Amino acid sequence: MSLASLPCSPAVHAPRRRRRLQPCAHAAAPLRQSAEPALFELPKLRRAYAAGNSFVVLRDFFDAATFAAIQQEAATLTQSGRLRRERDATAQRRKGLYLPREGATQRAFAASAVAERLTAVCGEASEAPLFLADYPLEYRLYTPGSHMAWHRDEQLYEVPQLELVLCVSNTSDSSTEWHDAAGGLHSEWTAPNTLLAVRAGGALHRVLAVRRGERGIVKACFTSTSARLPAFAENLENTYLD
Repeated sequence: MSLASLPCSPAVHAPRRRRRLQPCAHAAAPLRQSAEPALFELPKLRRAYAAGNSFVVLRDFFDAATFAAIQQEAATLTQSGRLRRERDATAQRRKGLYLPREGATQRAFAASAVAERLTAVCGEASEAPLFLADYPLEYRLYTPGSHMAWHRDEQLYEVPQLELVLCVSNTSDSSTEWHDAAGGLHSEWTAPNTLLAVRAGGALHRVLAVRRGERGIVKACFTSTSARLPAFAENLENTYLD
């Protein structure tokens, strides 16, 4: 695959620090075609990830065609009536389901260019390259009243996995907040096609309650090992209410 045909774009920016933590009113920027970053940008991106306590914001992550296919799959699932409430007390009034492994979203995240890009920005020198984990992808929907309390993501593999949240749609007033490595507090209203990446056990973060609108996300995991911890099965079997 040539660099010009890679299915996702790597625009990554350090989070903006705000004195007043209010939902951003960003207008969603038009999706642009993917392009490889210049090599000199990688040290900057890795510093942003380290400064964020293993948390980084990647905007305009997928190219327009790939992201449109993800949105279409999410819209179909939202209208299907199959979304179920979660058991997790950390996430309140949120619904979701496991995504089909043959779907457009699975294909998008399974592309080798995604793993290569995430390894370049978030990989550790002491670890093997990142790859899409065998924990299933999830689609989750925040509606009025939904929120997620302060937490650190639970480790599922012997090496802490990289947790990804791709914003698929967002008409809500909710923002994501997190503490960086120096203790600073950040807030981000996630525009569609924005990806948040955080290591399990890394930055403390939360999602503020939705007062109006909705926010749909895809949750994915990348890992450098297939060796599972007991928490893998516990989460897989107890995420959603029957």
